[in-house]
Amino acid sequence: MGLLTDLKQKLEKGIESTSQRSKKVLDISRITLLIRSKKESEEELYQRLGREIYRYWDLKGRLDLTDLTRATIGQIKEVREKIDELEQTLEELKKRQLASEADRKVEKALTTEQVIASRNESTSPSSTARNLPDSDPEPTPASDENWAEGQAIFFCSHCGNQVDEDTIICPHCKQNIYD
Repeated sequence: MGLLTDLKQKLEKGIESTSQRSKKVLDISRITLLIRSKKESEEELYQRLGREIYRYWDLKGRLDLTDLTRATIGQIKEVREKIDELEQTLEELKKRQLASEADRKVEKALTTEQVIASRNESTSPSSTARNLPDSDPEPTPASDENWAEGQAIFFCSHCGNQVDEDTIICPHCKQNIYD
């Protein structure tokens, strides 16, 4: 019964880990899209500001800041501040993701060492009497880890095509997935 309990715990842990990583990638993608949208709004405001200034110059032959021009400049400032805030949030998410990936790699290495150590113990002469017959071999550490981790599907935040988990540059659109 202990084997089934261990398998259940590994499966639950793998599903939780995959869910957390997928959520982080979705958060990064969502913030990246928000940044892109805000930058497009900023560009539109710059164009509007240029039109307003040109229109005033064309009418008066000189440049003075009008209330409309000041309001547009204020909007540009607000959008720029929001973009900066979103970019900082994105950087924090990326740092947390890198840290959690490093922790996960350390955990995998420790788990692999524990599996190897337990196998070495199970093949010692004193423990062979308690083992099941060799007709039902245990899975290798690599396949056991992959099975316990579950499988996640990762998508490029720019083009939406499926990519591998450790892909940084999308092979489809050539963009950095985390930018």
